[in-house]
Order: sequence, then C-alpha cells, then structure tokens
Amino acid sequence: MSKTAPPLDPSDIDRLCEALEKQDDAALTAARRSENPQVRQKLHALIRDQLAETLDAGKKSATIQNRVFKRMTALVGALRGKQDRDTEQLLLDLFAQRAKIAKVEGKDPKHDINYEVMLALASSTEKASDALLAELDAYTPDQFFSALNFALRFCRREKVYAAFHEWLVPPADGPKRKHAKAKAETVGEELELYRNGVLYAKGFRPDMIDADDPNHADRVPPEERLDPRWLDVAIEAELFDLVEGMVSPGHAGAQAWAERRLAENFAAKKAPKIRSSKFVKLLLLSEHPRALELYQEALQHFLTTGDQWEAAILLELTPLFPKSAAPQVAAIVADVPEPLIPFRDKYLDQLKNRS
Repeated sequence: MSKTAPPLDPSDIDRLCEALEKQDDAALTAARRSENPQVRQKLHALIRDQLAETLDAGKKSATIQNRVFKRMTALVGALRGKQDRDTEQLLLDLFAQRAKIAKVEGKDPKHDINYEVMLALASSTEKASDALLAELDAYTPDQFFSALNFALRFCRREKVYAAFHEWLVPPADGPKRKHAKAKAETVGEELELYRNGVLYAKGFRPDMIDADDPNHADRVPPEERLDPRWLDVAIEAELFDLVEGMVSPGHAGAQAWAERRLAENFAAKKAPKIRSSKFVKLLLLSEHPRALELYQEALQHFLTTGDQWEAAILLELTPLFPKSAAPQVAAIVADVPEPLIPFRDKYLDQLKNRS
C-alpha cells in the first residue's frame, strides 16, 4: 500500500487542490499519499468531471481524446491504495462504466483507463477487490492477466487461491469457460513468476512495480507468497517448475507424482516432455523415503542407455542428499564412466563437506 504522507497545513491543502486543478503530476502523487478529506473530495470531483468528458470524447479529435484519456488515467492512478468508503464507491462506479469507457477508448488504448481502475480496485477495500475478481469469466485474456497480477500484488494469498485455482485446474463438471486455456496458462506463469520474486506489470520491468505494494517480494519470503494449497493444484496441472519451487520435505503428493512420472519416462519410447533428471531432483527435494534406491535406478538407466548428459545432471544433484547418506551415495556413483569422474568427485565432495 502507498506510504501515507504527513498531515498537511491548511495552506498546503489549498495549494495542493489548486495544483490538482492544473493537472500537476507531483500534486497527483501527493494526493495519492494524502488521507486529507478535502484533498480526497477534490480528487473525486475532478475524476467524476473527467469521466463525463471521457465518455463524450468519442466525438472529439484524436489529439483531444489523447489529452482527455491521459488525464483520466492519471487521476484514477491517484486512487491506488485508498481504502475509505467514498473511494470504494467511486471505484465501483467507474468499474460499472468499464464497457462504455472501453468503447470510447477503442482497442489497445495508449492510456488504458480501465487498467488503472482495476489496479485501484485491487489495492482498495475487500469489497472493491471482490468486485474485480467476480468478473474473471468475462475478462479478455489481457484483462484476466491484469486482474491476477493485481491480486497477487495486493490481495491476501487465500483470496488469490479462492479466485483463481479452478482456472488452473477446472472441475470436471464445471461450465465451459471462454479463453479457458489462455487463462490457465496465465495463472501458471504468473504464480511461478511471483513465487520466484519476479512479477511483471503490463510489460514494465519488474523494478517498475512499487516497492510499497503490500505483497512485494522484497517483504514477503518465497514460502509465504502463495497459499500452500497451490502445490496440490500445480501437481494436478503438472506444472513442474511451480511444484519444484513450492515442494517441502515429506509431501506425499509430490513424492508419488515424481516417482510415477519417472517410471513413465523410462518406459516411454519418445523423448519425455519433462526431463527425467528433474523428477529425480523432485524426489530429493521432497525427501522421498526411497530416494537412494530410485536415484540408483535412474543413474543406472542413463548409463545403460548412454545418456551421459542426464547422468551428469544426476551427479550434480548429489549435494541434495542428507550428509548422512554420503557413504551410500559414494557407493552408487563409484563406477561411473571416466568422463563423468570429475563431476562425481566435485559434487560428492560438496555433499561430504557440507556444514
């Protein structure tokens, strides 16, 4: 949420309101950070006036339209992070007008007013963000992306899960949804980006996202960024990277999935979509009770089939074993071919010398 500015003197309030009238960018930034009722009322009045001008801009020249839409996006942007009831109602009113606004602005607008409204909704009250997330089915893929992006940035992780998990793995008896495949891909990709500390904001660089977003990766550790229930959904959707990022020791679902997929890969005649060494890594990360046995089987499979690339990757994974398993691991990797001996020795030493 935006940082709150210190209280303003009456003269400062008047000057700020005058600056808002003059479309001053610094004033808009100050208004966003201010909780002063007079400033808020002035901002709201300007937005309502600008909305009327926006809806009438379809009859104007392209130059005038650009000026009107740019001004409206800047004004709405100043509402971000505000959680008072008056702002909540204004945002809901603007959201209700989104079809009219979109019609006036046209396709791929340079200044996307509805984008700013959605962002402000997500950062406002529970009721405001509820309204944003209630329309997921109606959104275009781009709007859906924005809604998820904003939810990850501003909403509780439980709320994000409740709103989006059935988009990643739709229920078998659920209704057919528009753009379901594209939206499912968006969910998987965005969850992985956020879990890894990278979250894009409509094409901007990751560092363009405000550092004062409540869910910013700098203040939320990786293990707390996503609702833990996403792990089971990611396994069902077979999103390996997300599973790998979220897995914890002893997770039975991840252990069973990794073991099953490893066996399927070895039995398949075609090259697997996900490399077998990745599932071996998942066995180790989840601390599968048969990790040593399955590791040995995998290494033997790769050596028998002549896949020294995958065998080398398995040797790189040896430091993931508990240090107490070093003698057993050493016995398993003792007879690797000569080209792999440097890999074996390097990573076995890392395991033995781990603190």
